[in-house]
Amino acid sequence: MWGWCGGEVGGERYAIADRRGAIMSLLLTLIAATTPLSPETPLDCAQVDRAVTLSQQERVPAPRTATDVQLVAHHSLCGGWDIIDVWRSWNATPRLWYARRKTMNSRGHLTVTLLDEESCPAIVPVLTALNEITLRVSVITPPWRPGVTPPPPPPMADGTQYTLRVLIAGQSDYSRASITVSVDDGAIANWADTGLRQLASCWRP
Repeated sequence: MWGWCGGEVGGERYAIADRRGAIMSLLLTLIAATTPLSPETPLDCAQVDRAVTLSQQERVPAPRTATDVQLVAHHSLCGGWDIIDVWRSWNATPRLWYARRKTMNSRGHLTVTLLDEESCPAIVPVLTALNEITLRVSVITPPWRPGVTPPPPPPMADGTQYTLRVLIAGQSDYSRASITVSVDDGAIANWADTGLRQLASCWRP
């Protein structure tokens, strides 16, 4: 499922100045658009949505390197969001996986944390588990068994909407593709819930 995304890490795991510069640029953008008037004033839903859209577009803190996998967890009831970007250092030795998590709560407080495969080996089985998920496109033929009435969609009064972007994916004929899928339940949502729990203790400033 994984493929070469190009770029290099340049021998240093993270250039502190580059990382701080990228984060500061994002913070300035978000602060201008979304900072509440006081610590006790929560953001409204429109502000939260604008912030997550801007933040999804930020590049990872590695020169000339693109995201391999991006997971967005958008919490309902204006509960904020998490964005996890995962990439691999293809031109560095050793070739490690890295991840960045950006979290904004409902009051507009943004935190940015990082992990890498060396300090958090759990990231490898999390990605491997994603490889095991099979997606089937069902347009003409319904995705449920013939003769079985499909269940009603679950209510989304309180929950999390996941958007998964895989930039280098494999089709059944081994052709490459990029995919984006949004779910609130099922195999991908279960993978996201489990993966986030497995990585929870690994994130560092």
